[in-house]
Amino acid sequence: LSGKFRWKDTCFVTDSLQIGQHVVNLIEESELAGFCGLPSTVWAVRELLPVTPLLIGARYGGMPIAPEWRCFVDDEQVLCIHPYWPMGSLAKAVGVDPADSHARVPVERVYTKLLLMTDKYGAELRALASKVGRALQDHWSVDIMLTNRGLVVTDMALYQDSYHWEGCPNGPSKK
Repeated sequence: LSGKFRWKDTCFVTDSLQIGQHVVNLIEESELAGFCGLPSTVWAVRELLPVTPLLIGARYGGMPIAPEWRCFVDDEQVLCIHPYWPMGSLAKAVGVDPADSHARVPVERVYTKLLLMTDKYGAELRALASKVGRALQDHWSVDIMLTNRGLVVTDMALYQDSYHWEGCPNGPSKK
C-alpha cells in the first residue's frame, strides 16, 4: 500500500531525514485499510518516474497526476483499456465537486485530453499490456503510465481484485 492519497506524507520522500516519519505514516495507512488492516512487513522502494502531470492533486497531498491507464488482459488478449483516473477521481483530486458543472470544466478538459491520449497511445498500450499478459497468464489488470521516458508498466493485480469501470462489459463480475 503506497498511501498515494497522502502523497507528500507517505510515498514521496525528498529528504532522508523524513524516511522514519513516512514509514510511520505508511504503517498507519496499512492499519486503517480494512477491518484488520493490511500487512506492513514487506516494503518496496520505487523510483519516482519523471512525468509531465495533467494536474496536481491538491487533495491527494500534491500528487502529480500523469496520463495513466488500466488495461485488463486475459493471457495476452487485451480485453479493455480505461484511463486510470475516472472523472470523479480527477475532480476529487483537485477539490472540485463532480456535481458542480461550472467548477468541473477545467477537470473535464483534462479528462478529455486523457481520452484523446488513450486513442493516440492505444496501439502501444495494447502491445505492452499484451506482452505483460502473455508473461503472467490468466486474468490481470496492468497499469501503464506515460512518463517522460515513454510508457512504463507501474503495477499489476489480479483481475478480480482491481477497480473496473462501471458498465464495462469486461468487468470482473463477468468473469
